[in-house]
Amino acid sequence: MDNKSLTFEESMEILKDAARRISSKDSAIDEMAAVYKEGMEAAARCLSILNEVDGELTVISQKTEELLEKEMENHDSGSAENKTEAHQ
Repeated sequence: MDNKSLTFEESMEILKDAARRISSKDSAIDEMAAVYKEGMEAAARCLSILNEVDGELTVISQKTEELLEKEMENHDSGSAENKTEAHQ
């Protein structure tokens, strides 16, 4: 399976399995090196997905803040207009 098409959860399972297999010490050094490489590739994929999601959440957060600020400005300017009209 192409590493780029793996989900975060699938990559985590590969990483957990690699850690388990290395910890078992039942494998030859060549196999352990291959398992380590596989685990590191899965870890890199997890990090890539997390960074992508973090970027998306940052954009959403910024847009939300902008909308809230505009809403507060509209609310504040509406309140000022109401006070001005009430005094006239």
